[in-house]
Amino acid sequence: MCEGDLSNKRRILIIDDAKDLAEVLSITLTQQGFEVKVVSTGSEAIYLCGKETFDLLITDLNMPEMDGIQLIGSVRKIHPHQRIIVMTAHPWQWAPWNKRLISRHLEEEVIRSQEIKCLPKPFKKAQLFELIKDFFGGNGVSN
Repeated sequence: MCEGDLSNKRRILIIDDAKDLAEVLSITLTQQGFEVKVVSTGSEAIYLCGKETFDLLITDLNMPEMDGIQLIGSVRKIHPHQRIIVMTAHPWQWAPWNKRLISRHLEEEVIRSQEIKCLPKPFKKAQLFELIKDFFGGNGVSN
């Protein structure tokens, strides 16, 4: 997808209880030509994922009600190969938790395909775009 190509928009769901950050991400990604939806809770995200398909989920790791790990586990029951970027201010928490996300059956495939990536906070727009480019083969984002 090239910037501005409306016929082939990639769909992104942002899940974050920090509404200001979610709004900035939404605006930034919309300007890049993505179709973006924003929710503030894991339960809202699971509901939407049951009704709609997204090319990418961008979620916070630490949220009230349901953390990012619980969210990913629930989403994976609906869409086993969902691409996900996990934002966290505590990246050291990510590595040990990552093993909770992957069933033994899918472990090698998920690791090989890089379906889940971590984005430490604070981050620069370019870091987010690099992860998105990794998922979409360099298409859809211009720096």
